[in-house]
Amino acid sequence: MAEPVALVTGAGGGIGGAAARRFARGGWRVAASDREAGSLAGLGEELGAALVATPTADLRRVDACRAMVEAAVAAGGRLDCLVNAAGLWTEGPAELTREEDFDRVLDVNLKGLFFLSAAAIPHLEKTGGSIVNLSSDAGLQGNTGAAVYCASKGAVSNLTRALALELAPRGMRVNAVCPGDVDTPMLRGQADSSPDPKAYLERLLAGYPQQRHARFLRADEVAELIFYLAQPAAAGITGANLSIDFGLSAGIRSSGRKKGADSPARCYHRGRLGGEMPAIEFTDNVEDLSTDQGFQFKFRCERCGDGFMSSFQTNTIGVAGSLLRGAGSLLGGIFGQAASGAYEVQRASGGAQHDAALRAAVDEVKPLFRKCRRCGDWLCEQTCWNRTAQMCKRCAPIAEEEESSIRAEHVRTQVANDLLLEENRRMSAKGKQAAAECPDCGVPTLGKKFCPGCGKKLAGAAAFCGECGAKLSPDAKFCGDCGAKQGEA
Repeated sequence: MAEPVALVTGAGGGIGGAAARRFARGGWRVAASDREAGSLAGLGEELGAALVATPTADLRRVDACRAMVEAAVAAGGRLDCLVNAAGLWTEGPAELTREEDFDRVLDVNLKGLFFLSAAAIPHLEKTGGSIVNLSSDAGLQGNTGAAVYCASKGAVSNLTRALALELAPRGMRVNAVCPGDVDTPMLRGQADSSPDPKAYLERLLAGYPQQRHARFLRADEVAELIFYLAQPAAAGITGANLSIDFGLSAGIRSSGRKKGADSPARCYHRGRLGGEMPAIEFTDNVEDLSTDQGFQFKFRCERCGDGFMSSFQTNTIGVAGSLLRGAGSLLGGIFGQAASGAYEVQRASGGAQHDAALRAAVDEVKPLFRKCRRCGDWLCEQTCWNRTAQMCKRCAPIAEEEESSIRAEHVRTQVANDLLLEENRRMSAKGKQAAAECPDCGVPTLGKKFCPGCGKKLAGAAAFCGECGAKLSPDAKFCGDCGAKQGEA
């Protein structure tokens, strides 16, 4: 049976190239495609005999998409997987988007992907093959300033579901991989087009739940998931949009909501959600307890969970709103409406006063946190800091606390061992009792004075202590070894 064949588009780029290499390492033959033949030159040298074709095409043209599929099938003799990895990125304010930019992104990211898949279906049906689309975390959630790209990838994600349902009765599978930011030439190009490339990348990483430990994905990590989805082991997966983004699309990082608070907790991480909130380097666990009367925040230590409250700061807009509401309750009409409108506008936008209050709270509470010079973690000085060593207690444990902890652990271990020995002794005693047999009928006597089988008195039979298992005389009332009182028959 000939080796399976994968057609990988966008193979001249980071993820597409990594996918082509992974299929080749897995024993597949590969048809690697890109718009320009020059971008595939290096890949040809790497893949060697595994590379069966390098068709080039402008994916904005339907006839070119169909020709690419036919070229791959002609060279490989079959088609087992189509990897739609080709794609374009664009960003910028929606009102400044040009029609040609919109068309270019949608034509490549969506139109080309659709017609490539349509052309591949008859060939994939013969092999029971699959399609793996490259969507994005932007296909699952909105990204500020990238409306066109999000529209294209959101369409890819839902197209994946629809095609999966359509093709399942014919033995084919369709899935999408949804990566976060991947360290590829496309990402570096995005950064280079911004005024400050370093700040651009740092802003992206600031949105990840790994916080200071965040990093970008590697193309080979995404390729590994793509390759798996094409294997028989993934037969149960179809119609799935699989996230591989370090949890970026899992939800908004937040410490929840305090009971009785008038406003929900808000998460202050920068990056994809935009905004110019102050940087909070010592924790990512912040509760916004602000109300219409004022601002207050709780900052939690990420190691022990202790919370540190900022001082209450009066909200002048909220106080004015209260006065208006008071007037509204007496006079009605526009006063009450104005009060509600003023505060709701501020809540919706964050408000300059709210942001200033948060900055002041950060400056107030930050001195209560320390950064360990060994592990680099920020933590609270009150609970997690060794003042003598000027490091965190994990890196420099306090001797007295460590000794106390070790002693406590020793006591717990000793108690557990004693309980285990006692249980073993009890089980042993029960076993010995069960082992004693009636000399006439052979039924186990279970330590009784009369045989449970024949009823004969067992006055001369041996007995065993129910606590320690020691051998006793039949009429013994107490165990000579452990002193335990023996039960009546």
